[in-house]
Amino acid sequence: YNAGDGTITLEGQGQEKTFSVEIGGFTRVHFDVYGFETTEQGQEFRSTWDINPASHDCTYVPVPAAVFLTGLGVGFVGWLRRKKLLTDRTGKP
Repeated sequence: YNAGDGTITLEGQGQEKTFSVEIGGFTRVHFDVYGFETTEQGQEFRSTWDINPASHDCTYVPVPAAVFLTGLGVGFVGWLRRKKLLTDRTGKP
């Protein structure tokens, strides 16, 4: 895969590594693919890392505790504002 222009070619040589991975306690797992590419430029060799750009397929799910804390904070701010408005109207704390 060429990240520069988005083309896929089957030319060239390389190594393919196969890993056996066991995951527990998760409903989804995401892996990123990295490639180490070496090219010959004249009498020198140049090596670069290539990253799989298709890693934007993750689904972001909010943590339930964060949603709860946000709701609690918004409710608390509303309660404080209401209390201040009621205090201003009646003149009593």
